[in-house]
Amino acid sequence: MTNQAEKIINTRRLQIFTLNFFMFSEFQCVFDGTGFSGGGYYFTFAEAVKLYNGFEEKEEYGYFIKTLKLRYSKKNKEITCYSFMVSFTDSFKEECAQKGAEPEQAMLEILRSGRLR
Repeated sequence: MTNQAEKIINTRRLQIFTLNFFMFSEFQCVFDGTGFSGGGYYFTFAEAVKLYNGFEEKEEYGYFIKTLKLRYSKKNKEITCYSFMVSFTDSFKEECAQKGAEPEQAMLEILRSGRLR
């Protein structure tokens, strides 16, 4: 019998990776330690998360996480994930169904490979 705690997948790294990919592809901004800068823009970490969560075309652009659950702690100078539970976009679920894979397994493969797509 497995422990329930073993079934929880740490999605922090995947959420950070998704946010970095989104900010670079949409605004040519990279994470500079406290926020995202580049391309003539500067966004705080909280603003970047709000931009991703408010982005309506996630399905069309191939992003597979509906909502990021991240925050930046200025005191500890680190990114924290306040919920490891993620919900997938419908297009990602359909793509997994066509391949005959579960979304959770596909997510684990993405984490292992280090590539978003």
